[in-house]
Amino acid sequence: MIKLNISLLDTPIVIDGPLYFVIKNQPYFTKVVQELYRIDETNDIKLFDSKYNNLKSNDMILITDILRFDVNSSSIIKLIYTDLENQLNIDIETKTKIEFLTNQITTIISDELVDHNLDLIMDEITILELFKSLGIKIDVEQGSIFQKILTIIEVYKYLNKKKCLVFINVSVYLSINEMKSLLEFISLNQVDVLFIERYEMKGFSNYILDEDFYFYKN
Repeated sequence: MIKLNISLLDTPIVIDGPLYFVIKNQPYFTKVVQELYRIDETNDIKLFDSKYNNLKSNDMILITDILRFDVNSSSIIKLIYTDLENQLNIDIETKTKIEFLTNQITTIISDELVDHNLDLIMDEITILELFKSLGIKIDVEQGSIFQKILTIIEVYKYLNKKKCLVFINVSVYLSINEMKSLLEFISLNQVDVLFIERYEMKGFSNYILDEDFYFYKN
């Protein structure tokens, strides 16, 4: 469970599952988005966990452009590789087998280097480097924006180091039925997702900060 607070609110908003936060004042909306990029204790907007630890930029996934967002970005793939390595550390038998086979390949290539005209050397390959060389990545089907958002949420669910997923202005791409299905999917997967929007979504609960900075829930 994550909490959101800004100086204009009397009490923080609890993000427990999906939360739709509408900021109708355009300059303030821009300010909030900019601060999320470099969120810290001095910012007007703050996100913190149940132990009141402030979230930092690397504690969350911030998506301001859903069309260009790459699920297989280097930062996300690095987290996936780390998770895979931790998984192997539990399965000692499989890890030992991989290390044995990797050492065999290294020995074969090393013998070839000796026979080359140039004086060549090589490093031992690590598990993480092996993942990279095999081109391990998330299988992303080319589909609708709705499907892409579902994929992002599925990926986020398994990134233990990420505490909050933040979407900016994605509702403009979704129908009411898609948004309903999306919110149900988020609740089913028990993840915390914050939607920061300029306009409210009809038919859903919205936390709204209007043009005059009056805050209410509809």
